[in-house]
Amino acid sequence: MPRHVDPEVAAELMRAAGLEPQEEYPGAAMPWHCRCGECGCSRLELFKDVKRRKVRGCRVCAVAASWEAGAQRAAAKKEAMAGQAVAVMIAAGLEPLEPYPGRGAPWRCRCKRCEREVRPTYGTVKGGGGCLYCGREAGAAKRRIDADYAAGVMRTAGLEPLEAFPSDRSPWRCRCLARGHEVAPHFGTVQAAVKKEGKDAVGCRMCVAIERGARQKAGMAAKAEAVMQEHGWTPLVPYPGALEPWPSLCGGCGQERRPTFAKIQERGQDRCAPCSKQALSTRWLAQESGRAVDDLVRYGWEPLGDYPGVHKGWKALHLACGQIRYPRLAEMRAGEVCCSACNGSVRFSDEEAEEFMRSAHFKPLEPYPGSQVPWPCQCLRCGSTVKPRFTTVRRGGGCVTCSKVVAAAARRASFSLQAEAEMRAVGLEPLEPCPGTLARWKSRLGRGEGGDHEHRDHTAG
Repeated sequence: MPRHVDPEVAAELMRAAGLEPQEEYPGAAMPWHCRCGECGCSRLELFKDVKRRKVRGCRVCAVAASWEAGAQRAAAKKEAMAGQAVAVMIAAGLEPLEPYPGRGAPWRCRCKRCEREVRPTYGTVKGGGGCLYCGREAGAAKRRIDADYAAGVMRTAGLEPLEAFPSDRSPWRCRCLARGHEVAPHFGTVQAAVKKEGKDAVGCRMCVAIERGARQKAGMAAKAEAVMQEHGWTPLVPYPGALEPWPSLCGGCGQERRPTFAKIQERGQDRCAPCSKQALSTRWLAQESGRAVDDLVRYGWEPLGDYPGVHKGWKALHLACGQIRYPRLAEMRAGEVCCSACNGSVRFSDEEAEEFMRSAHFKPLEPYPGSQVPWPCQCLRCGSTVKPRFTTVRRGGGCVTCSKVVAAAARRASFSLQAEAEMRAVGLEPLEPCPGTLARWKSRLGRGEGGDHEHRDHTAG
């Protein structure tokens, strides 16, 4: 049970604490209306709190007194520390320019080394700090790399410097000792490679890429050859690379081709382009052969050879007339009668056709294939082998080679007549045929009454 306090005793204690009660004592734990003798304000105070308080006045005055006491103690401590702080700053090479502001406050000072004004804190300087600028310079000097050492590291990596050492983070122009080209690596990158690989380090990026590619290429060589052989190719040279042409023998035709390994691996190409085209054509003809034979028989023909294609002459026997002809399936499907003996056109026997070709200066090299089929023959004029159609020769056609020669001779004759006319127009009489536009032409120059003079000159053209 709490002990009862006499109201008079409580009032005396409140007055001793600088508080004048304005009402009767309510109890130790009840608010008591009093007037503060220090600041003159009326406040509600608790008797039990005032008993424990060591400062006169209300609670506000007590807090203010506590703050003032703390400030006085701090000032005294600061004054006591000022001399020691100044000594520490001077020992660190700093001259204070203002009184000691406190341990954690910036303190304006002048550095005795660089003569610059700085604002360090006492705590920083006491912990080993000092002038900011001098510290930066000392750190840079500590990190600075000797130029000779840097050049030695670059030469270890196979690089010859072409300029002074800039810094470890700046590009440094060098020449690669292995291949002679110019590069600009960072010293830090090359140094890290040298520390990791030692004398085997390579500082040139291009050389690194080439070596990496060579290692990858060597690792792929055996695999690439196995893939080529699996797809029917026989390599003739070592593996050149995935995208480089690789001379190899085609498994289909045995001819030398130059495929790339990338296409062989990606597409599974097992033969060259001509073989693929031939295989496709053969496969298509095999698929169409049955229907083509049925159509040919339905039109009254008996095939005597393999199906060549819808637009090529197909050796067959016409059952209506018993003649061997070379009809085209496309024409028969279009409704045409492809037999010359049955469609009312002029019909030539094999002997008549060969005799006609000889009269046109052609020597047949194969039996008569038909009027619309190219017929291998030898020209009796120039000796070249050509393939004219019988209908073309009947219409007046001849050897292609001879036609080109005749056309060229006609152009030369026409040009010669034109050139002679132009020479005479400028007063020159040609004494020989036109030798050409760039050759000198022997001509006679007329000089009126004095007679003619013979000289050589270019043509007028």
